[in-house]
Amino acid sequence: MYLKKRRRHGASAKYRAEIESYISRYYSSDVGFTASMPLEAAAPAPLEKQSAAMPLPQEAPQAQAPADFAPETSAAAPDSAPYCAQALPDDLSGYLRRVRDESFAQMLFRKIDEKGMKDAECYKKANIDKRLFSKIRSNAQYKPSKSTALALIIALELPYEEACEMLMKAGFAFSHASKADLIVEYYIKQGIYDLFVINESLYDFDQPLLGNVG
Repeated sequence: MYLKKRRRHGASAKYRAEIESYISRYYSSDVGFTASMPLEAAAPAPLEKQSAAMPLPQEAPQAQAPADFAPETSAAAPDSAPYCAQALPDDLSGYLRRVRDESFAQMLFRKIDEKGMKDAECYKKANIDKRLFSKIRSNAQYKPSKSTALALIIALELPYEEACEMLMKAGFAFSHASKADLIVEYYIKQGIYDLFVINESLYDFDQPLLGNVG
């Protein structure tokens, strides 16, 4: 019953050609390929060609130092240290540490608060069961299925970068070896967060649906 009424209107039909093109362009049977690896990235030139194109500079003769010369040691300039080693402002450092260490559930409820949503609004929009949502709420380390994680990402209407981050916190990633992932990725990048439309497209391409669809 989940899709019967919506499929009468063919809400996803107008996106089908674009999705087919997107899958054709990015789909890879390599299971190690992920969405973070662009297909168009140019391969580096072979090392021997790089060497031939760039002649080595002639090494200048080194002057001999006097026998009693002792090289002067000096501390490195403050800005010569790697960026990651430089101290961050206390407030920014604390924020980055908190975001880095937070779990999927913690990020979920942080985003719900930031968007001013109610719990019920989120799980209904994600089409997941209230009892499942309560499990996530009561266990900060709860690991949802990929389907549940994606449904909640859609409900929160997260931009692609944040969607990748939240999915990673659940232990998953978008994969270009998965047509289902490519379909969801397409809709997120287009800013389309209607779960029914997304599920229609997943259904059309014989892919598993998101949320509670039994």
